[in-house]
Formats: sequence, structure tokens, C-alpha cells
Amino acid sequence: MHSPLESTYHTPDDTLDKIDKNKLQEAAEIVGALVYQIARPDTPALEHARVAPGPVDYDFNDCPPGA
Repeated sequence: MHSPLESTYHTPDDTLDKIDKNKLQEAAEIVGALVYQIARPDTPALEHARVAPGPVDYDFNDCPPGA
């Protein structure tokens, strides 16, 4: 996604302080857009899905303790 890769990429020197916040935000926005495209209710791929053939109403008030 980002090229060229940093010289410390996947080495012992690849530590949190080397994370580029702009690149991280860009990656998060891309992943978020992708998830939205896949999961939105009007996605054609979900029309014939058996997982959630209709709208799902999650009742979060009935969750067991610790869930």
C-alpha cells in the first residue's frame, strides 16, 4: 500500500515510534470504506446471503453480564 517500504519494516527495529500517523490514518480510512462497502444493507452480494437475509435488530440491552 505504501511504497517503498521503510528499511525497518518487519525487523526488530520496527517499533511503534516509527508509525507514520498519516499513513495509519490513510490505511484505516481505506479499510473502513471497504468494510462499509461489504457490510452495508444494500450491498448486492448480501441479497442472497443466508447469514442475514433481512435487517438484523441487535438488542444490546439483553446482553449477558460480561458480554
